[in-house]
Amino acid sequence: MSVGTELEKLNQLHKEGILSDAEFSAAKTKVLGSLGTENTVGSGVHLMGKAAYKYVNFKIVYAVVGAVIFAIFFFTFFLPRFLKMEAESEQFSQQHREKMEQMSKDFDKSYEETSRRIEQTRREIDDAHRKSGFK
Repeated sequence: MSVGTELEKLNQLHKEGILSDAEFSAAKTKVLGSLGTENTVGSGVHLMGKAAYKYVNFKIVYAVVGAVIFAIFFFTFFLPRFLKMEAESEQFSQQHREKMEQMSKDFDKSYEETSRRIEQTRREIDDAHRKSGFK
């Protein structure tokens, strides 16, 4: 018979008035004291301690399994997509840089051409002023 069953039986006898408070307390102490070392874990932790240890161990295993599932999901789905997006972003940035460099070269070329034309026009104006005696 289990300890729980014996305690329930004693409680029932106490409720029915067959056992007095003192008798019930003594019987309960005797039943709980009869727990042997086979029902303990560590130093004096009884059956309830075993249940608590099992529950804590279950929670730890549950957390580890959850972490493993998260890691599998992360490395299978999220990380490859993130790396693909990063590669596409780098490719886009490289294309953008190349276009910007080409635009910069075109601007420099246009600036040089415009500067050359301005200088040529300035010389023509200066020549026209000298010929006309305006200066």
